[in-house]
Amino acid sequence: MQYEIDNENYKIKISGTTDEIRDWIKSLCQTITGRACPSQLDEVLDRLYDIRSQKEFNFNKYERIIYDANTLLYIPNISASARKFYFDELIKKHFEDAWALL
Repeated sequence: MQYEIDNENYKIKISGTTDEIRDWIKSLCQTITGRACPSQLDEVLDRLYDIRSQKEFNFNKYERIIYDANTLLYIPNISASARKFYFDELIKKHFEDAWALL
C-alpha cells in the first residue's frame, strides 16, 4: 500500500490492493462517523472487486472519497476558498486517526 499527501491540491491518494482499500474506507467510516459504514456504502464494499469505474461517497458536508478497487482519493467536499483550512484541520487528522485503526 502507498499513500501520497498532496498539500497543494488538498487531497490524499491511497493506492493498494482491493482489500487494503476496503479496510481504509471502513477505517475512515469509523473515524469520521464513530460507527460502522452506512449500509449503502457497505453494500458497495462487498462488491469492491467488481467495480471498474470510480465511485463517490460523501461522509458529511466536509469530507468525500472517490474510490475504485485499487485507489482511494480522500478530499474536502467544500468550496475552493475553504479547502486549505479543512484539509489541514480535519482531513489530515482523520487520515492519521484512520491509519491508527488499521
